Amino acid sequence: TARRGGRPSLRDVGYDHLGVDMGWEGCGRGLNGSFHSADGWPIVDSDKFPNLTAMNEELHGMGLKTGFYFNPCWCSVEWKVWPTGNTAKDAATVLDLGFDGVKIDGCGPANNMTL
Repeated sequence: TARRGGRPSLRDVGYDHLGVDMGWEGCGRGLNGSFHSADGWPIVDSDKFPNLTAMNEELHGMGLKTGFYFNPCWCSVEWKVWPTGNTAKDAATVLDLGFDGVKIDGCGPANNMTL
């Protein structure tokens, strides 16, 4: 289990999932100020998250499952640039990065999704 300073970790007391919520997206780095490239792939803020794959591998090694926030609304321009979202490419990215699940809510263009 993961411990710091000899104290019990959250894993030790029963937590087994860790979720990355808003803040991962590279706001303004994509097409017309969005966080998706011109061909629709999500752009991660690599200053905050330099290697999400390595992060997931490390957390999985600690016995944790990881989740990803699928449709963040942090970048308000996203609705205007991608009004129907990029659901299939977002889902492929979540899998490629090694996440175990996703959080989807009523925020962002990924509403009424069809894969």
